[in-house]
Amino acid sequence: MKGGFYPKSYGASGYRFTDEVHMVDQGLAAYHQAKLGIVSEDFLAFVKKEISESGVVYGRYKLGNGQPTVEYESPSVYGFLLMYSVEIGEQELAEKIYRRMIAFRNDEKDSPYYGGYSVDKSENTHVFDNLVPMLAEQVYLGR
Repeated sequence: MKGGFYPKSYGASGYRFTDEVHMVDQGLAAYHQAKLGIVSEDFLAFVKKEISESGVVYGRYKLGNGQPTVEYESPSVYGFLLMYSVEIGEQELAEKIYRRMIAFRNDEKDSPYYGGYSVDKSENTHVFDNLVPMLAEQVYLGR
């Protein structure tokens, strides 16, 4: 870990960090590590701080100072963080993440995209930003 974040990769020269961390990678690593019973207190503290202070977790952050480098959010980031929170028993955090994640869900019953997740009003979306939140919902609601 460096600055509360997981490395980007591992190879012959050891762990490799990049100047910008992608929260999909971070959430995925944290979730799978938690499945092994390991919790990074630094990463958990970072996520709690972001949710408590700004109410959001952005898509990317600067490794050195933990400041967001983009202004967008991602339903898949929230999905991985939700599954992570459930896995480690952080129910209050899970509830906050779930509420933020479903803000991206299309709840218009007459829409052909009803129940899906969209990252913008033009209905542009990615399969990853749909499937991960849907899986996370099942984990969260089925707990």
